[in-house]
Amino acid sequence: MPILDKDNPLFGREWRGGRSCKKFYYTIEDIAKAAGRSVGTIRNDTYKKILDADDLVSVAKYVSERLNNG
Repeated sequence: MPILDKDNPLFGREWRGGRSCKKFYYTIEDIAKAAGRSVGTIRNDTYKKILDADDLVSVAKYVSERLNNG
């Protein structure tokens, strides 16, 4: 099926179906298991703004701090 959008620089060419970026997903349960905490504790820390579950860097920092401090 050719690309029909005239503003697209690939106008008229066939779309051959390339790969897109692989998405990684994690849940609160995954964070709790990695940090060695309960799910309720993770939810409370998210509510207290200690953890931003939407930011992967924040999650990694949270988990590493919990593993190092015990």
